[in-house]
Amino acid sequence: MKKIYNGRWSWNRRAIIVLVGDQMIAASMNGMPHGAGAIKNGFPGHFCIHFWGSTTHRSGKMDPAYQLMILKAGGKIDDYLNNVDPYELINIFSIAVNNHDKTLLELSVAKNKNQSQLMKVIKDLAYFKITNMSLLPVEDINEQVLMEVPVEVEFYKKHKGRDKKVMHFIIRRDSLIDRWYIDGQYLLKELY
Repeated sequence: MKKIYNGRWSWNRRAIIVLVGDQMIAASMNGMPHGAGAIKNGFPGHFCIHFWGSTTHRSGKMDPAYQLMILKAGGKIDDYLNNVDPYELINIFSIAVNNHDKTLLELSVAKNKNQSQLMKVIKDLAYFKITNMSLLPVEDINEQVLMEVPVEVEFYKKHKGRDKKVMHFIIRRDSLIDRWYIDGQYLLKELY
């Protein structure tokens, strides 16, 4: 198990398939020993596996990161992303950064000529937290193909430390029937 987390225990969510008899069930797991129930096997505690609709121990609510990984495991993430609004897309970006999920990053950020540089900057982020995002009513964005969303964020860069700022996400789509993407070129400028 530690191998899929690059040799370290981690809270990062991962998409998994649970095999029960001849049935495959999409699920999500973390890789961090926690809580009670340790048995003498070198794993100090338990780890969590979530299924669609599962709730967390503490909050009793569904965890969006687990739910995204379940969609990914079930092959439904593309369908889901085709229908999210710009605000949800920014939340997905945050989850992708915090879980170091390259696939989700590639699905939420539009490819650009500086893609490798952007991925290097994102990889340097230890965490990324949205502290405030002003929302327009969804019906007000239905007729748009481009919008700027100011978002208050906190993040930690491994090589530069903690930062707080208002980032401006440029969210765009090619037409009214296409899905939204975060503009990668502009995102790179905002992360510097």
